[in-house]
Amino acid sequence: MKFFSDLVFLPLYCMNNEYLLMKKSFALLTIFLGLLLTFSLTACQEETNKTPTNEEITIQIDGMMCENACGAKIKKELSEIAGVEYVIVNFKGIDAANSVKVTYQSQSCNLADMKDKIENIGGGSLYQVKSMLH
Repeated sequence: MKFFSDLVFLPLYCMNNEYLLMKKSFALLTIFLGLLLTFSLTACQEETNKTPTNEEITIQIDGMMCENACGAKIKKELSEIAGVEYVIVNFKGIDAANSVKVTYQSQSCNLADMKDKIENIGGGSLYQVKSMLH
């Protein structure tokens, strides 16, 4: 009789242990995924806070006589400033309102540095910043 009862209840006992093992595994998996998600979201939030903000400014410049020499020199000088992403020269003519459009990282670039850089090209006698418009 003992043999018969072991045959009947042993499968139920094994199924119950497998169920408990599966339940514990699921609980551990849930905890692991929760922790992983928490760390991922924290890392994304920290990365978002570090993302630089790009801004654009148009700088009108007096004294620019041509696009190839003057414009290229101003573009080169502005590009050397830390935080400047790119510079576009807009040359309309000798007596026109010539300008450069600068895209820069506002957290690491100073507008006064841009103005000083332009006005100090060639010893400070060539170019004058007329205005800086956002």
